[in-house]
Parts: sequence; structure tokens; C-alpha cells
Amino acid sequence: LHSSNIYILTIEADETLGHFAEWAGIKTQSIRNINNLSYNSSIFIGQKLKMPISEKTRDEFISKRAEYHLSIQEDFYQGYRVGSLKEYSIKRGDNLLNILNRNELPFWLFRRSQKEKITYNQSLNVGDKFLIPEVSEIQKN
Repeated sequence: LHSSNIYILTIEADETLGHFAEWAGIKTQSIRNINNLSYNSSIFIGQKLKMPISEKTRDEFISKRAEYHLSIQEDFYQGYRVGSLKEYSIKRGDNLLNILNRNELPFWLFRRSQKEKITYNQSLNVGDKFLIPEVSEIQKN
């Protein structure tokens, strides 16, 4: 493959090889092959992945990916209201996943609420400070 036909992306929450293949109009096996992934190997958030797509189809791929994430966010905002931000200080034993679960937060919303760029697999240190958006379910009548 010519290098202009390879697009490198970082896997985000809620994405699968199936999504990538569908958005690029290719088979998941092509993605597995170029990344040396066996059929049953898993992908994870924050992982870099090579996509065998031409520059011509790249823009369409990026657009479909953005639409997908926008629809997830729109669905979230239909059911939840986001209030003020409260500061949270990392305690011993904390990890990003348990902070997100405890606060019922999707990663994209947590990341958007921070002053500095944060990655999903970033190491956390006791005393690090983050902003946690207060989220409440919208009551339906």
C-alpha cells in the first residue's frame, strides 16, 4: 500500500472495527490485516489503528465518524441535563473508568470539561485535579 492510502486514527469510545469498515466501505479483515490483528483480538480506546483507505475516501470516512459521535451526544442530551462543574481531586485507587462510572459520565463529556487535553489511558496521580460535570436525568412526564 502506498503511504497516502493509510490513515492512522486513535480509537474513541463506542467505536468498533465494524464501524470503521462500514464508514470506509471496506472489510474488517482488511483492517485486521494491515494492523496484524488476529480475528479474536480486541481493540481498545486510545489504541492507534492504521486504516487502509485512499485520500479520496478519507474525508467521507472522517465525516461519517463525526456524524456517529454527534448522534451519540445528541442521544445523551435528550435524556440528561449537564449542570455545573465541580472540582475533583484524584484519590489513591482511582482510575478513569471508576470515576466515569461513579459519576455516570461518558468519556467524551468528561474530556470536553477539562482545561487540558486528556487521553483515556492517561495515568492519574493522587492529587491531580479534574472537573466533573454534574449530570442529571431529564424527568419525562
